[in-house]
Amino acid sequence: MMSEPESEAERGEASSGARVRILVVDDSETSREYILAVLSQLEAVETVATDTGASALRAIGEGSISLVICDYEMPDISGLQVLRFARQIHSPLELPVLMLTARDEAEVKVKALRGGANDYIAKQAPPEELLARVGTQIDLLQAHRRLNATRIRRNEHQKFEAIGHLAEGLAHELNTPAQYIQDNLAFLSESFESLGAVVAELRRLPSVAERSLVETVLHRVEYDYLVTEIPRCIHESKQGIDHVARVVAVMREFARPGLQERTAVSLNEIIRAALTVTHGQWHQVAELEVELSDALPLVQCVGVAIKQVVLYALMNAVRAMAPKPGDIARNKGKLRITTSLSDDGWASIEIRDNGRGLESTVVQRIMDPVLSSQGSEEEGQALAYARAVVVDQHRGAIQVESSVDGTTLFIRLPIQTEGRVDG
Repeated sequence: MMSEPESEAERGEASSGARVRILVVDDSETSREYILAVLSQLEAVETVATDTGASALRAIGEGSISLVICDYEMPDISGLQVLRFARQIHSPLELPVLMLTARDEAEVKVKALRGGANDYIAKQAPPEELLARVGTQIDLLQAHRRLNATRIRRNEHQKFEAIGHLAEGLAHELNTPAQYIQDNLAFLSESFESLGAVVAELRRLPSVAERSLVETVLHRVEYDYLVTEIPRCIHESKQGIDHVARVVAVMREFARPGLQERTAVSLNEIIRAALTVTHGQWHQVAELEVELSDALPLVQCVGVAIKQVVLYALMNAVRAMAPKPGDIARNKGKLRITTSLSDDGWASIEIRDNGRGLESTVVQRIMDPVLSSQGSEEEGQALAYARAVVVDQHRGAIQVESSVDGTTLFIRLPIQTEGRVDG
């Protein structure tokens, strides 16, 4: 399980995107060790190193690298080739590349910059210069991530707002005929009871001949069958229309854009509502197991945003468990949802499915707002949005664990927060 960030540095990292992972590529061990030693002074940064261009290409291709410092001249694959490969996948804003060179010719620097390098660094540059140049690129990277996270959050909010307007209109259109049906069913129920009372009186007529005639007519219309089945049909119809009314009410409430103010919200009720709205999807592909803690208090959060996160998480789980065209028929999947209150006072939501898992490299980067299209586009955007809501807006924590046995999404939120959430 996740834990609350313990320092301002960690909070800053959480609010600006995934952890910065720097790849140092240099065939000189002395140069590599020098750069790694200098970079160790940076907070919230992880460094990895390699001495070959080939291994650098593999690392960049896996998508787990945030920034590259690459030697210009290497024996197997040159730094320019590494740079060109990086630019085929990522823009300079998404993956900064700093070229490392011992040559001071202007031609070398121009080639690097024209090839898409963000900057260049002289080998054995003073530590202050190295830290300044790398720090500037990290700041730009984090700013780009924040901008993308804000864009994703606003796009999803606008999308949800449009769905809210559609749901309002649909709810209005459904409510009127639903009310007609409810009223008519009530009328039919009362009328049938009245007719039953009339039949009972007819069966008590004093004349045997009259009673016999009544029984003949009742037998002809199968009254004994109808007197049993009609109330049952009316009762089932009432249950059905009541369910429609509940679904419409939940859909109306769930899709309402709402204010960006934090209010006291029941996470358990959010989950129940999300399950009601998505019942038609998950019911077809999964058996549901729900364990919602009664000990979980109300959580101060932006309810509409958390609703979206839970809804998207459920739909991702449904997509993972749904059979693809041509798949061999299999049993329903397993969807398990739990809530709990941790000892350190955090509310936890766990959504687990046994569908198709994600590759480890995708898991590492799927919530990164820069690379959120990895995996499926819908899933990546949804999880990037979830990270922006849970981490950026609420100072919470979110984690994805995935394997061939399925995927689990962990969400942790502080019980008490203060202030207004922007965006």
